[in-house]
Amino acid sequence: MAKRPEKPVCSVEQCDRPARCRGWCDKHYYRWATHGDPTGGRTPDGAPSKFILEALSSDTEDCIPWPFSVASGGYGSYYANGRSTTAHREICDRAHGKKPTPLHEVAHGCGNRLCVNPRHLRWATRKENHADKHAHGTAQRGENHPNAKITEQQVLEIRNSLLSLGELAASFGVTKTTISYIRRGKSWSHVS
Repeated sequence: MAKRPEKPVCSVEQCDRPARCRGWCDKHYYRWATHGDPTGGRTPDGAPSKFILEALSSDTEDCIPWPFSVASGGYGSYYANGRSTTAHREICDRAHGKKPTPLHEVAHGCGNRLCVNPRHLRWATRKENHADKHAHGTAQRGENHPNAKITEQQVLEIRNSLLSLGELAASFGVTKTTISYIRRGKSWSHVS
């Protein structure tokens, strides 16, 4: 019986995974397709930690954007010493000490989620943090909310209209409950 030929191995140095396409394993083929280089897209070891140290020692007043991976909430993702956290949280811990109470969270004075400038970060209560978001216009409220179906101008039209809830709901493509909440000020209360 003839011996089966050995399956080809990925052509990237020090990779022993089976080759699938173009001589690369699935991981390196994906990196080539995404970044144009089979070894591209990988963060060099220690680069995020080095960046954090540089940010902590910086004296700039400008935002320092996090250049590495980003978590689903839009904040920089940081992994070190076997634990995962956010970059702005790590910076705030190191620059301003541990959070004073479990109710405190990191607040960005600049409104930029990716900023890790320690001068722009501070510990704040949720109420203070939301007040900051409203002050710099990053709160997901009204038209800024990703699920908003109407505009502030339409809210004013709804409040000034003499049409019934059903007619307005059909006209704006929303439910009668939505129209009722708008008219009574239970939603869109910031619009007057």
